[in-house]
Amino acid sequence: MAATVADTVVVVLPDARVWDGSAVYAAVAGGEDRLESAAKGMAALPVEVEIVLVHDAAHALATPSIAAACVDAIASGAAAAVPWLEAADVIAPAGDGVLGAPIGRAGFGTVQVPMAFDLARLRHAHALEGRPDTVVEDSALMRWAGHDVAVVPGDASNVHVVDPASLDLARRLASSPVDG
Repeated sequence: MAATVADTVVVVLPDARVWDGSAVYAAVAGGEDRLESAAKGMAALPVEVEIVLVHDAAHALATPSIAAACVDAIASGAAAAVPWLEAADVIAPAGDGVLGAPIGRAGFGTVQVPMAFDLARLRHAHALEGRPDTVVEDSALMRWAGHDVAVVPGDASNVHVVDPASLDLARRLASSPVDG
């Protein structure tokens, strides 16, 4: 997917891993967390890059059209853009085995990747001091730094693989024939 949307690809890997996939501009070791890994990836980019996509292996079914929509939002002036999928179910908190008050689903959804950013503004956000512990990924970092984050339509097939059930779903989706 990356090569169809991006001119330059940097792969960020866990320590001691070696990239053995298709040709990329650079492969670098990641950091202690997602934000540090993104910063290390950005540091490996050539200076002429203006827009960056941040992606992860847990969303292996992300389509080039989702990435392109995010990039288009940045090219149109947004500081950051993410795919967003409206919640299909009612959202409600729970604790100690008890359901809290439902808050509905209107206006709520899931943030997917890849995410796109104006690289200069993302680098500036990464350089700011005093980031709270609740800021754990780049779109949250940009919001904390005072930037709006544009949303583009997400895709239900862009499954976040986090457990055996979501891996099974992703495998089934990947092997399904494509309509159209």
